[in-house]
Amino acid sequence: MNNHLKRKVGRPRKPIWKHFTEIGGSNDNSNNKRPGAKCNYCGQQWARGKSSEMVSHIALSCTKPPPPDVCVKFQDMLQSNELSEDDEDDNSKTKRKQTKIFDHLEKKAITNEKQLRCSRALTKFFVCCGVPFWVVENPFFVNFINNLCPGFQLPKRTTLSTTFVNLECANVVSKINNNLINEVNLTLGNY
Repeated sequence: MNNHLKRKVGRPRKPIWKHFTEIGGSNDNSNNKRPGAKCNYCGQQWARGKSSEMVSHIALSCTKPPPPDVCVKFQDMLQSNELSEDDEDDNSKTKRKQTKIFDHLEKKAITNEKQLRCSRALTKFFVCCGVPFWVVENPFFVNFINNLCPGFQLPKRTTLSTTFVNLECANVVSKINNNLINEVNLTLGNY
């Protein structure tokens, strides 16, 4: 209980923290303001507890998974892309540049839905074709995409390799679960 009293006042904790224990980070005076996290089920630890990584872990990769209803809840959260943008590095928020009038001449606004569809299609392309994720930041690839669709904002390679890959995994797991729910008299066997 004393640990909760020492926490700084601020945003309330996300529901995912019910499945993790806070480790380190809160008492030291380093630049790392975000505390670490330890999975309550398998014990895996992170130096920085990012909610998006924690949700992905519980939904898809925990070696000692929580109860099925908890997994499904967080798989649904991944699939519906309910994760907030507050997991961005604090430095990335301060590095934003002021836009110039010339930056907007060729850009055509695209909807958030189209941005998400393009990002998902790009993820499928990279995964299915075995293209390394670093290619998304290659200047020639960026130029190619900007010429195809000037309004599309390319995701960073880390976002592509984590957030969007996890989103696609959640979609696949959800479809499999839906197919299994509708089946009767299933038998599992070893071959």
